[in-house]
Amino acid sequence: MSKRDNYFERNRGYISDELQATISKRRLLPCDLILDTIDYLSLPAIVTLHDTANALKKPALSALSAGWGALVLAFDPRSPENLTFRDLIQIPRDLELQKSSYMDYLVPFVERIAPLLDPEIIREMQRALSLMKDGNPCPASQVAAGASAVAALANTLVVQMVAGEYVSLVPNIYLLNLKDLTPHSVSVGRKQEPLRSHLREAS
Repeated sequence: MSKRDNYFERNRGYISDELQATISKRRLLPCDLILDTIDYLSLPAIVTLHDTANALKKPALSALSAGWGALVLAFDPRSPENLTFRDLIQIPRDLELQKSSYMDYLVPFVERIAPLLDPEIIREMQRALSLMKDGNPCPASQVAAGASAVAALANTLVVQMVAGEYVSLVPNIYLLNLKDLTPHSVSVGRKQEPLRSHLREAS
């Protein structure tokens, strides 16, 4: 077990409780929008944050890294549907969060969005979730592209929401996969074959 894993095991409950304790209506009241990047391992903290934001009628974005890209969920309690984080993840209102496992709700959610994700991500997540069932910390690797994609996508949606521009709310989700980009042709004034990288052939 690594030093990181040892730290996680010794402080698992403390970290979650400490984070949850910092969430209050007083702290969130001055905010125009809530940006959530809390790890899904901390179920009480992330649900408390969204419950509080919803009670204050504050829009919220929940962002997480997804392999070579990012996934962002947008919530707005001012919308007629007001679909909440609990609704999306299917967490009962009367659930005792401190006694609940994120695995009971994270796994079904991942299964529902699996058709939208890159197969490589699904394989890694299945492996990680299998290990996490035994109480181990999340072993899923993070790549710089995914971390950068979270920042870029979340920041773009923050600006749009604050500016009053259209943002699609859950159950729709924003999913950015940098390995699935669409190239666009640009006219150069003459017929031209599509350009392709020859790095693989050169190697």
